[in-house]
Amino acid sequence: MTAGTKRWMIASVTLCLLAIALVACDSSPVPGSSNGNGAVPGFKTPNPGLFTPTPTFPPFTVGAWPSNYSPQKNDTVTIYVLCRIQDATMNHPSQPAGSLSVHVDVPDLSKSADGNTDMEGLAAIPITYVGAATGKPVRVNVRVTYKGKVYTAETLFTPDVSHPPTPTVAPSPSASPSP
Repeated sequence: MTAGTKRWMIASVTLCLLAIALVACDSSPVPGSSNGNGAVPGFKTPNPGLFTPTPTFPPFTVGAWPSNYSPQKNDTVTIYVLCRIQDATMNHPSQPAGSLSVHVDVPDLSKSADGNTDMEGLAAIPITYVGAATGKPVRVNVRVTYKGKVYTAETLFTPDVSHPPTPTVAPSPSASPSP
């Protein structure tokens, strides 16, 4: 055997022993198991009573997005809203929700608009604004009522990103005379 092969074999055995030692140090003793000399290291069986159930997929989903994520300072942005009815078994694709009333609220611009989804569950609601803050994100909240329950979605757009936002200047502290 060559010297390189011997070194490789010694390194392999050393790494295996190190791995075994690390696993042994990490395992915790099993409560109630003992051989008379204290607890025996082993694996714990998880308690299924502590698990939470897998969450169910919502029966109805709403998605929203703007036609332009970075429009001009004075512009019109169309907010698209897609409403879908989900299959509870998850065996089939979602279906269009049909004609539903949609409310779009843009609190940062004090604007709101209403519209309806088409037979495919899609609504296109234009929002026209003037004088939006430069480079600051504008929040858009969408509400749709389906079977008496309100579903919401949020999106945003940032007007005039070609110019950095104007910083707000804080008043400078007044100097007080020293005693």
